[in-house]
Amino acid sequence: SAKNNSELIKAAKPWYIWMHLRDYPSSHAVVIRDKSEEIPRKALIEAGKELVKHNFKSKKIKYEGLKFDLIFCQVRHLKQLKSSPGRVTYTKDKNITIQM
Repeated sequence: SAKNNSELIKAAKPWYIWMHLRDYPSSHAVVIRDKSEEIPRKALIEAGKELVKHNFKSKKIKYEGLKFDLIFCQVRHLKQLKSSPGRVTYTKDKNITIQM
């Protein structure tokens, strides 16, 4: 929910990695890491796949074989929109395409 997304961001450390599916209304996800830790691409892809599964589990959409763009950045580069709970703007984002 929008409230859960806001709470997740508030609880996250600035150096944690935030992620979201591009062009889909979806849950936000946060990858917990140490400040100087680099997260391997493979780990980001696996986290993204879990986000897809979580996002579509109640909708019964067949996502196997589909590709999704995953947006991610450090939490420090997010700004929550006061006018729209659960929504954010972001900078310094990166993208990975994941195939289910």
